[in-house]
Amino acid sequence: MYFLRPRGKRGCVEDKRVLNPQLWSSLPDDLVERVLTKVPFSALIKCRTVCRRWNELILSQNFTPADQDPPKCIPFHFTFYTPPENRGLHEGRYFTAYDPRRNRWVDISLSFLNLDPEMGNWEMAASGGGLLCLASISCSRFVVCNPVTKKWRLLEVPCHGDKPFMSLPPSDNDYHPRPLEHLLVGLTVSQDSGHYKLVVAEIDESSNHMTSVYDSKTGAWVEGAKTPVLPNSCFSRKPGVSRNGALYWISDDDSWCCPRLFKYDVENDSWTDLLLTTYGWDVRILEHRNELILVTEDGQACVLHESGQKMYLTPKTLPKSLRGKQQRQPDDGVQNSSYLGAGDVICFVREVLTEKKYRTRLEFIVRDFSCGGSTVMASLEHSYVLLCWVMEPSLTAVA
Repeated sequence: MYFLRPRGKRGCVEDKRVLNPQLWSSLPDDLVERVLTKVPFSALIKCRTVCRRWNELILSQNFTPADQDPPKCIPFHFTFYTPPENRGLHEGRYFTAYDPRRNRWVDISLSFLNLDPEMGNWEMAASGGGLLCLASISCSRFVVCNPVTKKWRLLEVPCHGDKPFMSLPPSDNDYHPRPLEHLLVGLTVSQDSGHYKLVVAEIDESSNHMTSVYDSKTGAWVEGAKTPVLPNSCFSRKPGVSRNGALYWISDDDSWCCPRLFKYDVENDSWTDLLLTTYGWDVRILEHRNELILVTEDGQACVLHESGQKMYLTPKTLPKSLRGKQQRQPDDGVQNSSYLGAGDVICFVREVLTEKKYRTRLEFIVRDFSCGGSTVMASLEHSYVLLCWVMEPSLTAVA
């Protein structure tokens, strides 16, 4: 066992002198806990694997790390990749996270999800508060998991009366709609209690417009308010955002004209929607310091304001380093660009083709406003499908 010694104001360095293992193994729990509270957050996760005793101490409700503001970890590249020669359900499935404060990449496996292979494949549906939510292909089952504590829960959406939960619109020619595209899925997480609520709502015009809410505190599903009935079929491919106990999503419709902003107030069980008529069809939403910000593909931004059931937008100026319009050049191979963020961090990401076959490069500009607005640039080459999500790690065993 090694220990850390001071290295000035910037942190600690590892001391290679070996401590007496017999002495450490005989320390009482209260002293071990006091030592562990001084361990950096990234090392604390590794300490959980030392023994069952340390793992239980770290996960206990009374354990409070000295670092109350753990370093943010932003998994913006989530992959569900299974090599052709390996047909197992979870082999090769992981997400890659970039930690801007330590300037490094971290691969986190999801192999701990021990699911029945007969249930089929799963895809990412939502994230929030350190939790990930996966949906089955039929969207009749969901898995909520904490990739840090490796705890997870399998949830099955109930039927209400004689109505099936998911009713898909008829397929158009060879197009078979993916059930997840016609649902709004979101998570709200209480960092104080560790409980969460999973919201699954139908938005297609031919659906039952049902809202189902699972509460981890009660362990039960409840039927919520009906989703708004709209003239056109809606679908959504963009992740939801949680703020102040409410969930927000951007959806499109069959006309491909204007996106629509949906809001579900989880506590008051009420829906609100706003047609975004002047911002183009490619709009993203992110939460930044308790503000909900809408950003267009060319970097124009607006802040959402609410008054009762009414929602309206006012312009906002993003830092120049985060304006997508200035980052793109003609014929630079950019395929997609997007914004994401949570808390103090905003990230601009774009996907660029490389000279290598079937490989693209993700380029990131990360702005951390908790560090005086410091900006970090990073890149990652990959050959997988790109989805953008935001998650901050949590040691709370809420799943």
